[in-house]
This record gives sequence, structure tokens and C-alpha cells, in this order.
Amino acid sequence: LSFQQIGYSKLGNSDNPKWASAIYVMDPSTGKTIHRVSLDEELAVSIAVVKFKDRAGEDFLVVGTVTGMTFHPRKFSSAALKVYRFMPDGTINMLHSTKILNIPLAICAAIDGRLLVGVGSSIQIYELSDRHLLLKCEQKNAVPTSAVSIKTFGNRLFVADAHESVHVFKYKSGQNDGALSILADDLTPRLMTAIEVLDNDTVAGADKFGNIFILRLPNELQDAIESTKTHRLWDQGALDGAPNKFEQIAQFYVGETITSLQKTALVPGRAEVLVYSTVMGSIGVLVPFVSTDDADFFNHLEMHLRSTITDMIGRDHLSFRSAFIPVKDVVDGDLCANFSKLTASSQLKIAEELDRSSSSVSALAKVAWLRFIFSG
Repeated sequence: LSFQQIGYSKLGNSDNPKWASAIYVMDPSTGKTIHRVSLDEELAVSIAVVKFKDRAGEDFLVVGTVTGMTFHPRKFSSAALKVYRFMPDGTINMLHSTKILNIPLAICAAIDGRLLVGVGSSIQIYELSDRHLLLKCEQKNAVPTSAVSIKTFGNRLFVADAHESVHVFKYKSGQNDGALSILADDLTPRLMTAIEVLDNDTVAGADKFGNIFILRLPNELQDAIESTKTHRLWDQGALDGAPNKFEQIAQFYVGETITSLQKTALVPGRAEVLVYSTVMGSIGVLVPFVSTDDADFFNHLEMHLRSTITDMIGRDHLSFRSAFIPVKDVVDGDLCANFSKLTASSQLKIAEELDRSSSSVSALAKVAWLRFIFSG
């Protein structure tokens, strides 16, 4: 059989693992590959386009790589950060490579004109030089296990840990190359796959078990650090935790492992929504309600449909959407869209409970999300 049918043969073993990766530069309008760079014997684990300060706004491509990596047991031979420069013809040219001590699973666009990298359980900040990256700031053991994703908003860093949910840090620039101090973390342990910052105090996240959630910093959070005192005294919490804890704003079980989250406007100039994708190829949208009347209507509609629609295997809808953590402040749009599939008598009964006509309820259940997206 050809390799197109059965794939390539697996090379190496746990004592001598073999990896290979490639970097592709593609034209988004045509989908054609402009340039391809092979990384022999290296596994690319993270990538980001970064603007460094004092570089006239030039874009650089930073790729985190590892060699000789095995998962069981977790070990590797070496790790590095490779910096590439974009050329006028669309190709990339490697500027230099900097060796590091752990696997760089998370790379974030520069904060304060510097590169932000999650290296194992530590967070490191680098500056660009002609020969290598210069380590300017490091927070060792910033997260319990390993940083898998980092997002920034202003001077705040939202870091997803592989096993311990989301942590938020404050970056303070200063004469000593800056400093990081932890502001808050989550009470619930989560095996994170993706995060997306919604505003200065709010972050959306997803874990490996198919949960999507929204966390918010408490209103009484005091993040001011006195310049005359060490931040260690300020950021020390009970049992080595953060001094503040996230508040869970919303929780919903999707049923598939979510691989990415993105806050975007599906229509230019209109309201932003939260788009997610899953490992099975599904794409979903979380749309914020624009009024309390809409939220109240759909909450009551969902409540009636839960007791009316029966799953083909007899599974309760509420328990399904609360498979790991109780569902909170999220309405299942797929369930509401099934209102039109009910019998006429069932539709009329629910509509009377909602003090509306069955036709208006059916229309709202079908196209309300479009009104939210186009409302701006």
C-alpha cells in the first residue's frame, strides 16, 4: 500500500525519537505556498509574529522548537527559540536561534516591545539582538505545571496552565527590566486547551473535556503594588496560591474538545462574538444577549423545551450540559432551534406559557442569533 493510504512508517523509539516539522508561508487569497522551511529532527511546538521595540515596526516570526521529545516519559534533548525575518518577496530568513532550558509551549506577541514565552512552568521575557534573544525578565514557577497559552491585555498577562486553569499576572515595567506579579487564579482545576481575553478583567477558556467557561476578576481586586515594597509580600496567597480568585461568570459543556477560541465580529463594524472550533471539526458561536428581555425569554424557552424534548437515549438535557460543572448563564441555541419541530399542540402550550404566539416564538428561536450578530 502507498503512504497516502497508510501513512509513513514510524521512525525512532522512546530512546531515539524522530521528529520533523515545516514552516509554511502561504498567500491567504490563493492558498498557495510562498515558502517552505524544513525543520529536520525538530518539533515545532509554538509560533507567533512579533514586533520588537527599536525595530521600526518590522515583523519577526518566532518559532519554539524541541528535539528528542517523548511523551511517556516526558523528556527532551534540547529546546530553542528560532527568529525569522520576513523578506520583501514573502519568504523568511532565519536570523538566529537561542537555546532555552525547557519546552516553549506558549509564545505571545510582544508586551512593552518584548517577546513573551512560556518555558515549562516559567514565564520569560526577551529582547531581540543581532546574535540571539536576550533574557530580560523571568518569573520562575509562575504556574504549577506548564504554560500552554499566553494572552495579553494592556499590562496584564492571562496564562493557561496545562492542569490548573487560568492565572493572571501584572507586568510592571521599570529600571530592572520589569517584573511580573500574580493577581489571581482559578479555584477549579482545568486541563486547558485555549483561552481568549474578552476585556481587562474577563477571560474565556476551554479545557480538554469539552467545557467552555468565562472567568472574571473580582470587583474589589486591588492590583496596585507599592513601589517601596517587594511584590513578593503583595502576591503571596494561602497555600502558595494567588491572593485573589476568579469568579465564574458562565459555564457550558459542548461535548467535544475545543481547540481554539477567537473573539471577532462576523460582520465588520458589528457586535463581537466568541467563536470556537472543536477537534471533531465543529464550529460554534457564543453570542452575548443585547437586552435582559431577550435573556429572560430564551431562558424560559430553554426551560420549557428541556421538559418537552426527550433525548433519543433518554439523557436529561440539563445533566448533559452540566457533565463536569453545572451549566451557568448559557442558553443552548441548538435546543431552542428545535421549537419548530414540536407538534402544534406542544408549540401552542409553550407559547401560552411565554405569553406569545407560537409563530413569534418559532421566528425568534430561529433567527434571533442573527439579530444579535447584526445589531452592532
